[in-house]
Amino acid sequence: MKRLVYSVITLFALGTISGQDNSEPTEVIEPEEQVIEMVEMEFEDASFFVESSATSLVKLPDTVEYPTVELEDYTAIRLLDYRVLPGKPDEPSVVEVRWYPVSEGLTTFPAIEVSGDSILYRTNPSQILVRSPVKSPDIDLVFKPAKTTVHVGEPLRVDVIWSSNVSTKRIRSLECYPALFNNPDLEFTIPRSTDPESKQLGIPFGGRRIIARRDADPENAQILGTVSFPVYIRFSEPGMTSIPSARLQCAQLHQDGGPLAPYAAYYNNGLFEDIEKGVTYDKIFTDSVPVEIEVLPLPEEGRSESFSGLFMPCEIKTSISPTEANVGQLMDLDIVVNSPFAADFLQLPPLTTQKSLRSWFKIDPDYTRTWLPDGSQFSARIRALTTKVKAIPSLDFQVFDPASGTYRTLETPAIQISIQPQDGKDYFDSKVLLDTSTSLTSQDEGIWNNRGTTKMHDFLDTLLGITGNYFWLLMASGPIIFLVALPRVLESRRRERDPVYKRQIEAYSNFQKLPEGDVRKWNSLKEMIAVSLSAEPNSWTVGDSLERLQEVGVDEETIQTVCECHRIVDSEDFSTSKPHAELPALKPIGQGLFKLLRNISVIVFLAVMTLPVDLMAQDWQSAESEFSVAKQQEAGSPEYYAAFSKAALQFESVAKSGSRPGLAWYNAGNAWFFAGEIGRAIACYKYSASHRPFDPLVKENLAAARALAIDVVETGDTPIWLSWPIRWVGFILVVLGIVFWALFLGYARYRSRPLLSLTAASLLLVILFASLGFYQTVLRTQPGVVVVPEIYGRKGPGYNYHTAFYEPLHDGLEFELIEVRKDWLSISLTDGRTCWIPKSQGLLIDLSL
Repeated sequence: MKRLVYSVITLFALGTISGQDNSEPTEVIEPEEQVIEMVEMEFEDASFFVESSATSLVKLPDTVEYPTVELEDYTAIRLLDYRVLPGKPDEPSVVEVRWYPVSEGLTTFPAIEVSGDSILYRTNPSQILVRSPVKSPDIDLVFKPAKTTVHVGEPLRVDVIWSSNVSTKRIRSLECYPALFNNPDLEFTIPRSTDPESKQLGIPFGGRRIIARRDADPENAQILGTVSFPVYIRFSEPGMTSIPSARLQCAQLHQDGGPLAPYAAYYNNGLFEDIEKGVTYDKIFTDSVPVEIEVLPLPEEGRSESFSGLFMPCEIKTSISPTEANVGQLMDLDIVVNSPFAADFLQLPPLTTQKSLRSWFKIDPDYTRTWLPDGSQFSARIRALTTKVKAIPSLDFQVFDPASGTYRTLETPAIQISIQPQDGKDYFDSKVLLDTSTSLTSQDEGIWNNRGTTKMHDFLDTLLGITGNYFWLLMASGPIIFLVALPRVLESRRRERDPVYKRQIEAYSNFQKLPEGDVRKWNSLKEMIAVSLSAEPNSWTVGDSLERLQEVGVDEETIQTVCECHRIVDSEDFSTSKPHAELPALKPIGQGLFKLLRNISVIVFLAVMTLPVDLMAQDWQSAESEFSVAKQQEAGSPEYYAAFSKAALQFESVAKSGSRPGLAWYNAGNAWFFAGEIGRAIACYKYSASHRPFDPLVKENLAAARALAIDVVETGDTPIWLSWPIRWVGFILVVLGIVFWALFLGYARYRSRPLLSLTAASLLLVILFASLGFYQTVLRTQPGVVVVPEIYGRKGPGYNYHTAFYEPLHDGLEFELIEVRKDWLSISLTDGRTCWIPKSQGLLIDLSL
């Protein structure tokens, strides 16, 4: 519609114009012709090469600010760019034109047109000789790897060697851009030169300025000779790869120029320079030969999460400054890694992965690095957290040995230090450094676990339906099942709690399976007799059977039969004639002995309880001896920590046997503390506190151990009466019960009001402490502590769940148990936040009676 309207308007306008008086002719303006002026073009280069830019200058007679340059269509030459060279105002302009020849031979350079304000400047065509670079036998390039088989992440040294018989006065403008440097599957670095300055030569290589080593021709110092430098490569993916061919190209002057450079190492030599104007030269090149490299994957077996990423050969040394400091004072820990590899490829895992160090020191997570001619120095700042620190402990770094294809652990020697108290305190609470402490930051809530339809859910729904329909029948079946299953349950419980009885049952089971006349059947019977009487089967003799079976009341006939079996089997084992053993029927003897001996473990236990002091004193003395041995080890050494761990286990064994449990748990905590196991030390101190809640040393050591824990979690105030140990609550309850019944008897006899009041008051106290005991044993959750260096809490019971916090949990973090699901624990931190951790990485603390 719009188009129709426009057409009508146009026709009307034309009609109006045609109706006007056109008696006078209309003046026609002719376009002004553009003036063409010829100018000259000068070539700055004397030599021209295929696919190498060249420069020409077009000198104009006038000043032109914004010219337009056009090149006639010509397939052999392409226009790159142009610009007006800066000059004085009102002076003629000079236009610099850069162009690019694409074919060799005698080539006609077409005319160039430069459009000015009103004049078109044009040059004359020219003929130029375009040549190609020539492969020269006088230069050679080699990429020489130290080996052709490496592992993922292993630095590979590749020596780049450029040999040249060309005089330094004739070689210029070096170009080399290896495709190796553009490979996304590898890292590379060129280390800093350590050659004497007289041997150094700066060269452009791969778009970089590097320092190489030049070894001149000994017979002619003017000959360039050999230029070499190392490149270190690190591959990220396994498989076959290659160092591809690289082209090195340079200009060879036709006549001698000036010297290469007075200070070659500072990048002002002729290898970086463009060719001077008017100088004739050739371009020469050489190509390196490709090299195949096999990249092997790092083995999974033996590799720990704290693998350093270092490869042999390497050496690690440590030093500390100062060696004498106050607790909490900053100290500088220097770790020197000596290695033939490039310093940029030497990395260390954070010091927080060093379990022995983290247990005793507050560690700055960041390193400062210092380059060394033969490696790198890593420096970190640390604070000693307790005066118990006697040394910078031995640090462990797992490295990979390519020669053997296995992982090794390098251990640094311990460094003895002296730590003094600060302001009268023997330990430093790292949590006061809130800016550097590890605070757990919760992840976004999101969806923790979507619940879908499963066979298990369907089964449970069906089971609930059956329960509703047959409730009373199922209720009646409960007591019946209980009575039937009770003997088996008690039997299973006895096997679990009585290891002697368990071994006895296993030996008797094997005895029943074997046929009569088999020597193995006799051996099983002998094992059952020996373990029933708390002896070692391998050392059980005929004399033991004769003596011990009489002690437990076995009849003489059975004893004689057992002794006869001893002699028959011994005669077969030790006689030179090796007679075949003809054993009597053992089944009735075994059945009779089993019925008699199955309860013997209880008798043996009671016999042992009659002599507890001597036996337990020996265990205590053994633990004390292990602790003394540990203190004699070099502080900070691996043997030091291993010895204290052994002593801690010994004291734990004593505590579990019931001998001086308060002191034994306390000593075990001390041993774990010295072993660097902060979490286990906290657990042992809490066990000790349950026996000795008013001991100031237990409280102080527990506070010191908690101060060394890394994680910062808010802790709510717990009422004192809720923190009383259940053992003491039980003890007080027993005492109050005795008092109540005594008062109640007194009131029954005398019926006085004071006795009634006292009886009522004692009854209220009994009820109060019974309620407290009920809370402690039934309602209160079980405490625990993390006992591994580092673990991430999860949002569900499995590694496939997202982490609950952005930061990991660390050794010594205390928690309360919510739920156990297979191999995972659902835990609550002291501030109420929850997560899941592997069961093996948390220690549950049983503070029940």
